[in-house]
Amino acid sequence: EAWADLRVLVPAGQTVAVHLGVGKVNVANVNGEVRVEARSGSVSASAVDGSLLLSTGSGGVTVDGARGHVRISTGSGGVRAMNVENGSLILGTGSGSIEGSNINSIATSVQTGSGSIHLDGVSAPEFKASTGSGGIQVRGVKARDLDLNTGSGSITLELLSDVRNARIDTGSGGV
Repeated sequence: EAWADLRVLVPAGQTVAVHLGVGKVNVANVNGEVRVEARSGSVSASAVDGSLLLSTGSGGVTVDGARGHVRISTGSGGVRAMNVENGSLILGTGSGSIEGSNINSIATSVQTGSGSIHLDGVSAPEFKASTGSGGIQVRGVKARDLDLNTGSGSITLELLSDVRNARIDTGSGGV
């Protein structure tokens, strides 16, 4: 049995890539581009100023405080994104819920194969949310173009602005 705890310091404005087999990754206070790929394990990031790409095959992913483009994916596990601004936001999980708050992006897209979506405070010209099985609840939304879709589950939407294009669809559930 063996393991190692590593601390990596990154000079401001640089790119760092972390590839991990199994374990937990915490990213904090980075000004630059961050890429994390884990086969199995949780990933968290806070206070990142720059692009952020987080991916894990199995495990939850949490981001709190990101300025720049953010892309999060997990095969199985929940996704949480809070206080994200100044870029696009793409969240995806095969199986797990997606939660978020205080999102101000140029485009927001969230997708889960099986799980619910709960977002509060989304401001983006283009906003998409989709789940195969689960409900969608989004509050405090400011979006010009809106696309909400669930195969099985209800949709609750609270708009704070006028919408140019809206598509709201559920295979089985209320709107």
